[in-house]
Amino acid sequence: MSKFKDLTSENLIEQIEKGATEPHFIGVELKQSWQLRHGEDISAIANEPTIARGWLVIGLDDQGNPKQNADVSWLKKTEETVSSHIRENLSPSWAVKSIIGHRVKGAECLFVEIASPGEVVRWQDKAFRLIGTTSSEMKPHETLELSWQLPGADFSKAKYDQKYDSSLVLQFAQKVVEVTGDEFNLDIEKMSADQILQRLNISGVNSAGILFGDFKFRVVHFNFDGDILDQSEKTGLYNILSDQFIERVQSWTRKEGTAIRGSSTSAPEELPYPIKALREILANAVAHALYQKSQGDIVVELHPNRITVRNNCNLDAKAFVNKWFSRVHKTTNKHLMNLLRVPRITDEQGSGKIRIFRHMLESGKREPIIEFVEYGDYGRWSISLYNDEADQALINLYSRIKENFSTPDECRMAQALLLWRKKKVSEIQSYLDENYKLIAENVMQSRHSPVLKVGDRLFTKRWASIALEGQITKQLTEAEKASLRHVLNTVSYMNNREGFISAESARQLIGLSNTKAEATQLARLFSEWKSKGVVKFIKKGQWQFVNKPEEKDYVEQS
Repeated sequence: MSKFKDLTSENLIEQIEKGATEPHFIGVELKQSWQLRHGEDISAIANEPTIARGWLVIGLDDQGNPKQNADVSWLKKTEETVSSHIRENLSPSWAVKSIIGHRVKGAECLFVEIASPGEVVRWQDKAFRLIGTTSSEMKPHETLELSWQLPGADFSKAKYDQKYDSSLVLQFAQKVVEVTGDEFNLDIEKMSADQILQRLNISGVNSAGILFGDFKFRVVHFNFDGDILDQSEKTGLYNILSDQFIERVQSWTRKEGTAIRGSSTSAPEELPYPIKALREILANAVAHALYQKSQGDIVVELHPNRITVRNNCNLDAKAFVNKWFSRVHKTTNKHLMNLLRVPRITDEQGSGKIRIFRHMLESGKREPIIEFVEYGDYGRWSISLYNDEADQALINLYSRIKENFSTPDECRMAQALLLWRKKKVSEIQSYLDENYKLIAENVMQSRHSPVLKVGDRLFTKRWASIALEGQITKQLTEAEKASLRHVLNTVSYMNNREGFISAESARQLIGLSNTKAEATQLARLFSEWKSKGVVKFIKKGQWQFVNKPEEKDYVEQS
């Protein structure tokens, strides 16, 4: 039996019914059940230039035999899982054209249709290729070569015929060698700039022009009143990605910040900005700028209390403003992105904002600010980092959070929810994609969460509230008592509980410890509410709130 290639689902089913097995197909993988690692096969099939359409069929073994008990219920559950994993891990996700169930040999099977989107396809931020019947992770030079070969519309692959700054090319090559070793066979001691560019497969294209050529950027310094002190314009955007530029930013900010806050930022070793967050905002500007409009018009504004990086962008970027937890991102510079991945200047596509946010929070800084302004057929994007003194109470709380959550995503979400504790839940959800909304919900329901969801608001648990104020013990104010009453009253009427609540569940909900002092404090609080007719005593450790509360009863925590 000959090899079958580029089959429709109907033709594929027909051949399997006739007895064709996996080795008889090109670009078809048969899997008895779905596992996360099978996404590597999706990436590999999509990255194979000779395959116009491929398939991953779930519910069949290599010989085409169906999985036992593969009924409609199994099919629905598997389809939901596969769809979710593809949204979370495949970039771009539209490499999967369809996911649909078909009946094969009397059993339900799930057919995943795969086609190249015209760009490198990654699974969990890694690109794969087919080697025989297996999927193998691609090396950086292979990814870069494939990126160049693919036909997708990409400004950074367009022709460039101007001059380069040879010193910048050499700096970039040194970084590549440092990260990849001899993978590109770069003998930088003997090779010219042109030879290096040819070896990297970027000679004569905009990717090289952007980094080492005449593409411009501006650096503007401001005083504390917002007046311009000076500004300069340079070419070659690799300049703002260098270690030297990062140190100049930190050094200038240390000096200017000292004038504002006295000695708090005067120490030579002090970093006004987390280095990784600073690198990320500069790399994002270079990678995602709309160079078709005024060469991207990248501007780095340095203020004594902040850095703001601006660049022109597609109108699509508006959808990502303040979408802090989302892996979706679009760029017109795919080849440039793949080039910057080689020396690890950029890494996980679509996760730059998450990392910026995380690095700022874990350093005890305030969250970054993103702004978007529309100008007809394009937009202007800016992101600002502030260099306020670190909030040590927050840093200490983040350490406690890390001990209580097992996954990085849950840990970061708990940190973010603590930072956003004064915001409404509906507003917070606008910062998250669908995957992170589920993570946020799971975190808020955890007994380890520093906050509790109460309707559309967040209640900061007692242990977190005390830690934020740097106190070991604290008496309750009247406002805090009112807030606690609303929280416990609301929860007591959820899930048809009719106002009943135990002292133990109340303690866990509001974040009290099980010490004798705090147990006594809670008992006194319920007794006080009982005297006011708010609750009824049922039996030892059991209470019932008399009336269901309304949103207007909510008292903001101090």
